[in-house]
Amino acid sequence: MALVKCDECGKEKSSAAKACPHCGKSRDHISSGVVWFAVVGVFVFFGAMAIIG
Repeated sequence: MALVKCDECGKEKSSAAKACPHCGKSRDHISSGVVWFAVVGVFVFFGAMAIIG
């Protein structure tokens, strides 16, 4: 187990911790950038399928 910096508060926490002991941010959160990329990808896929046929 290594110590890593929390993305939210910047304090050190264990890499095995499920949440930061200082601010409580969970490591299970999906970043909003990943969600938007997936949503745009789905629309592009279905748009291409509609054009192709």
